[in-house]
Amino acid sequence: MSNAIKPEHYNRLNPQPKDVIRAWGLNFNLGSAVKYISRAGHKDDIVQDLKKALEFIQFEIDAIEGARAERKDKPKHEDFMDAMLRGLFGGSVGHIEITGKRNGKTDEEIAEIVDKTIKDIISGMAGVELEEIKEGKGYTEVHITGNANPIEVREYIERELKDRLAMVL
Repeated sequence: MSNAIKPEHYNRLNPQPKDVIRAWGLNFNLGSAVKYISRAGHKDDIVQDLKKALEFIQFEIDAIEGARAERKDKPKHEDFMDAMLRGLFGGSVGHIEITGKRNGKTDEEIAEIVDKTIKDIISGMAGVELEEIKEGKGYTEVHITGNANPIEVREYIERELKDRLAMVL
C-alpha cells in the first residue's frame, strides 16, 4: 500500500514535483499540471493523467487571456492604490542590488548573464510578461507587465536572481 504523505508514484522522481513547484513558484494550475505530468502512467491511466494536466494548462491559459482582456478594457490606473503606488514610485517598485565576485568577467559578460537570467525568470512566471530590458551604466532596468502584485514580483525576481547568479558569478 502506498504512503499517503509520500506516495510511490512521486517518490521515484528526483526532484519530486512538490520541490519543482516550490522552486519555480508555480501557481495552483501550473503546479497541478506538473503533478499530473510527473505521475502520468504511474498512478492512474497515462491518458487520463495527461488529460488532467492539459485541463489545468487550459485553466491557466484562460486565466491569463482573461486578465489580458480585462487590462485592455480598463483604464491604466483603475484603482486608487495602483495610482498611488505608480505616483510614489514612478512606476517602479524599487531596485535590486546584486554584489559578488566578478570571476574575471567583463561588464558586458555580466550584463549578458543578468539579461539572460532575468528573461528566464520572468518567462517562468505566470501572469507576468517582459516588456523591455534597458541597459544603463552599471545597472539594468527591467520593465514588466502583468496581473501580479508588483512588489511580490520584484521580491521573487530578487531571490531568484541572487540564487541563480551565485552559481555563475
